[in-house]
Amino acid sequence: MKSIRFVNLILLFLLFWGLLIQHESKPFFSSVNLDTLLLSLSIILTTASGYLINNFFDFNSDAINGKNQFYFSKSHYLISYIIHVLLSFIFIFITDLSGAWIQLVFYCHSLVLFYSVFLQHIPIIGNLSVAVLCGIVVYIPHILQTGFQWNNNFNLHEANAELLVIFSMLFTLARELIKDVEDLKGDQKTNSNTIAVAFGVRTSKMLIISVFFTSFLILVYSCLMTPFTINSLCFFIPTVVITGLLIFKSFKSNSRDAFTELSKLVKIQFFTATVWLYFEVIL
Repeated sequence: MKSIRFVNLILLFLLFWGLLIQHESKPFFSSVNLDTLLLSLSIILTTASGYLINNFFDFNSDAINGKNQFYFSKSHYLISYIIHVLLSFIFIFITDLSGAWIQLVFYCHSLVLFYSVFLQHIPIIGNLSVAVLCGIVVYIPHILQTGFQWNNNFNLHEANAELLVIFSMLFTLARELIKDVEDLKGDQKTNSNTIAVAFGVRTSKMLIISVFFTSFLILVYSCLMTPFTINSLCFFIPTVVITGLLIFKSFKSNSRDAFTELSKLVKIQFFTATVWLYFEVIL
């Protein structure tokens, strides 16, 4: 469970189904069908495989940074990765969904592998690739319901899926930059050329603040573009407050522990948005 970041996977699963039932405006069990359930499980397994293969290639760096808390071996990560990849394809193959979904899972696996081997060692590009993967996962429930349609306005009631995709990508990008700072010691010793290694902690910190500030501005603008309702307030008040807190704490962060706290706060932001999706359906 530790090696596949089980808590992250639960949060992703809840976010996926929250977006799905929000689109359908039905209770959870009314939204469930076998194909959709298998698709969501395939996505979860794909995400888990990404953690595992990344742990495999980051084995030495994680050992230096003290992240391999249970002393897993490299073979554990590799075997677990292969199992998760196979299961993700088995689940998607036995659905009656379009073959395009099989291609999507394949492309996601390819990008994850390419990231672990190559992209993560390229400043910004590696961080952006993870953000894009997160955005794809968050957008899938919307694709299932309406196809590839993108609403360009910032009204939360009309474009909540699109806005959540944007916020997911921005906060994931920030969290990846934060992790680069957290892993600085190990990355330096293993010659991983991340933003923190290539340009220093100060530059990384400025980029993190810039991403959070951009998120804050979009949240405020979206709030102004959204009609006043209890639903919208329940989304904007906690997310704006947490984003403001992230900006403030980013300025104050000067140690690895401080950046670890930032990373946890980003998770809380994701959790807040996920809870809101279920709350909105109830209202």
